[in-house]
Amino acid sequence: MHLSKSHFALFSTIAITAGCSSTLNIENQHSKLAMESYISSYGSKLGKAWAFKGEAYVLKEGRPLFHVNTESNKPENYLIGSITKSLTAVTILKLADEYQIDVDAPIGGYWTTLPEKFKPLTVTQLLSHTSGLGDIPSLYEENASSEPQEVFKSIAASPIYFEPGSYYQYSNAAYYLLGLFIEEVSGKPWLEYMAESVLTPAGLDSIGFSSPSVMGWTRFDNHLKPASEPSVDIAQAAGALRSSSSDLTKFAYQLTQSDIVTPQQFEYLTMDHVSITEVQHGAGFSIQDIAGIKTVGHGGKIQGFTSRLQFDLGGKCIAVVLSNNDRFSASKVAKDLTEICLTGESVPPAQEPTIVAPSDALVKSIEGSYTLSPLPQEIVDLLGEELVNQISKISLAPKGKGIELSNDAGAQPSALLLVTDKNELIEFDHGISIKSQDNFENFILSQGGLAVEYKKNENRK
Repeated sequence: MHLSKSHFALFSTIAITAGCSSTLNIENQHSKLAMESYISSYGSKLGKAWAFKGEAYVLKEGRPLFHVNTESNKPENYLIGSITKSLTAVTILKLADEYQIDVDAPIGGYWTTLPEKFKPLTVTQLLSHTSGLGDIPSLYEENASSEPQEVFKSIAASPIYFEPGSYYQYSNAAYYLLGLFIEEVSGKPWLEYMAESVLTPAGLDSIGFSSPSVMGWTRFDNHLKPASEPSVDIAQAAGALRSSSSDLTKFAYQLTQSDIVTPQQFEYLTMDHVSITEVQHGAGFSIQDIAGIKTVGHGGKIQGFTSRLQFDLGGKCIAVVLSNNDRFSASKVAKDLTEICLTGESVPPAQEPTIVAPSDALVKSIEGSYTLSPLPQEIVDLLGEELVNQISKISLAPKGKGIELSNDAGAQPSALLLVTDKNELIEFDHGISIKSQDNFENFILSQGGLAVEYKKNENRK
C-alpha cells in the first residue's frame, strides 16, 4: 500500500497524540499513587486521632484524578465553615452585576439604614478583610442569640479597629454584614439569592444550610470524641454552609472556566486587594504560590469539621479536603495534594516524630512544678502582664501515655504533651514543644515563635 506525504503526516499526528495521551496517563497514575501514599501515611506515627478522616477529592483538567472517603462508600456532606465566604463573594458579584453596585463605592449609598460608622465601607474592603471590622462577638458568647438583629447589634457595638483599607485583619463580621447586604439589596434571604444566582445555575445541589451527613469529631488527649454543637446559626454568610467534596471541586472548576462569573469578575476575585501587608488576599479567596504557580483557596473550621479548597487559576488542579475532625490539618493536606497534582512529584507529609511512652526515669525527672524565668520587658509588653502572671507557674505530671502541662493558677486549660524518642515534649494542636538539656532542671517552652525558660522549683513532687 502506498502512503502519500499527507497520509504519513496524518499517521504521525495520530502517533504523537497517542504518545502524549499515554504519557499523560502515566503522569496521572503516578500522581494518584503519590496521593494515595501521602494520605495513608499521614499521621501514621501518631495514631488514629491524627490520621486522615473525611474526604479528599482532586480534579485535574476537569476530570476526577483522586478521591478518598474514610466515612462511607457514598459521597457525604460536611460543614465547610469559612469556605462559605468564597461562595458569598461570588454571590456578591452577581448582586453587583444585577443591581449595578460599584464595589469600590461606600455601601451606605445602597443601604441607607446602616449605622453611620459602617456606611463608608466598600464591598471590596469587606470581601478582602481590609474593612477594619473584627469577629462576630456572638460566636464566643455562651447561649448567645442567633437572631440576625441581635448578632448585628453585637457587631455594631464593636469598634472598627483600623482605618478601612489601611491594614488586613481576617473578619467574620465583614461577611456577616455582606450577607445582610445581599438581603437589603435583593429583598431576599441571602441563601435564597445565592441559590438563585449561583448554586442552582451551577448545579451545586449539595450546598446549602442544613445538617451534615456525617458526625463531627474533635481530638482531645490524643483521642477522638464527639464535637460540640456547631454555631452555624450565628455564622450565616460567614461560615454556615455544608457541601460535598465533588460540588466544591465543580464550583472551583466552573469559576476558572468562566461558567459562573465573567473573566473580569474572576480576575477581581483572585487578585491581591491587600497591598499593605505580606498577606495576599483576593475577594473571598486567599492567595498562595505552590510550586511556583499562583493558586487561590479558602479554609474552613467549625465545631467538628475542618476544610480546604485550593486550585490554580487555570483550573488544571483543584483539591478539596473535608474532614470531620476539627483538629485535622485540612489546609496542609489540600495544598500538598495540589502540589502533587501540579508537579506530578511526591510530597512527603509533615515530618512526624516517633512517639514513645514516657519512661519511669523520665517521669521522675520531669514531674514537678516550675517557675517562669524573668522575661525581657518587650516580651512582657507583647504578652501583657496578666498573661505573664497566669503562666508564671506551671506543673508537669504523668497522665495516660503522655505528660500533662497545667497552669498552677488555673487560668489556662491544661495540655497533654506527647513524648518523642528524643525526650522532647510536644503538643501539636497548639504548637507547644518543650526541650531540656539538663534532665529537666530547666527547660525551654516554645509556642508560636516565642520561646521562654522555666526552672524547676526546689519543693519538687
